[in-house]
Amino acid sequence: MIINNKNLSKGEKHILKIKITKLSNGNELYLTAHIITGINEGKTIGLIGGIHGDETHCFEFFKNFIEKINPKELSGNIIILPVANPLAFEYCVRNTPEDNLDLNRNFPGNRDGWLTEKIAYVISEELVKKMDYLIDFHTSPPFLHVEYSVISNKAKEKDIAIKLAKSFGFKYIYNSFGYNGAVTTYANEIGITAIATESGPKDDKDSSYYNKMVDKIENALSSIGFIKKEFEFANEYFIFEEDAYGNIRAPVGGIFIPSEQNTLIGKRVTENDVLFRIYDPYTFDLINETRPCFKEADIFLYRKRSVVKPGDYSFMICDTKKLKKVT
Repeated sequence: MIINNKNLSKGEKHILKIKITKLSNGNELYLTAHIITGINEGKTIGLIGGIHGDETHCFEFFKNFIEKINPKELSGNIIILPVANPLAFEYCVRNTPEDNLDLNRNFPGNRDGWLTEKIAYVISEELVKKMDYLIDFHTSPPFLHVEYSVISNKAKEKDIAIKLAKSFGFKYIYNSFGYNGAVTTYANEIGITAIATESGPKDDKDSSYYNKMVDKIENALSSIGFIKKEFEFANEYFIFEEDAYGNIRAPVGGIFIPSEQNTLIGKRVTENDVLFRIYDPYTFDLINETRPCFKEADIFLYRKRSVVKPGDYSFMICDTKKLKKVT
C-alpha cells in the first residue's frame, strides 16, 4: 500500500505525518494518519474523526481500537485519521479558526484555496481516494447527546451502507442526500461507500462508551470481511428519509432548559409536548417555548441545559409515521 509516497509493508501498524502547508507562525501543518496493513489481501476502509474540532471523543476509542487490532488477523487495510482538522481541534471549535470555514462542507477541497480547502484537498487526495469504504465519526460536542447513523441516497453499494450503519447498533438511520461538500457526500460521488455515525457518552461519567465504540468498529469490520468476529445486530432499526427529518435549532439566545432533565434517545413525543424553553438571563422572562414539528416524533439528538446562541443545535427528531423498519 502506498500513501504519501511511502510504500507500507504488510502486517504492521504505521504512523504517517502528511504535510498540508506552512503556517504564518513558521510551523508546518500536518495530518497524522494511522495505517494498519493487514497480512492478508483485501480492500481498504477509512475511519475519520475530528472533522469538527469540538467533537473530541474519537481519541479514546480510536486509541483503544488501534492497540487492540492485530494486523496479522486483518484482511485489507485500515486508514485512521483521528483529528481531521488539527486547527479547529486546538481551540475546540467546530470550524477552522483561520478562515471560519466548516471542513465538512469543503470536500474535495482546493490545493490553492482557503486553508480549510487545503486541508480537505490533502485528505481527499492522500487518504480518501485510497479507500473502498469510509466511516466518518461525529461525536457529541458539549451540551449535546446524539445517537444515529447516516447513509447516502448516492451510495453505490446501498446494501453495504445499510449493513455498516446497522453494525453500530444505533436505532435510527437517516437516508440523506448529503450535505454539499461533506466528506461522505464526496466519497459516495466517486464510488466509495461511505456512512457517518453520530454518537457520544450521555455524560462525562459514562466511561463504558469508549469500549462500546471499539466493539462497534469491530462489528463494522466484521460485517464486510476485514476481521473474523461474531457479528451482532441490535434488536431493531428504523430508517427515515429527508421529509421525516426535523432539525430544531434555538430560535433565540438565552438560557436553554429542556422540558425534561432526563431526556432519552428514542423518547417519543407529540406535537403538544414542550421540548425546551429559553429564558432571558437578565429579566428572567420566558422568551421561547418550542414543540415538535411533527404530530408524533422520536428524539435522536437533544441539548442539555446550557447557554444558547440563535441557531444552535437543540433537538433532532424524526416523524414516527414515516419510519420504516429495516430487517
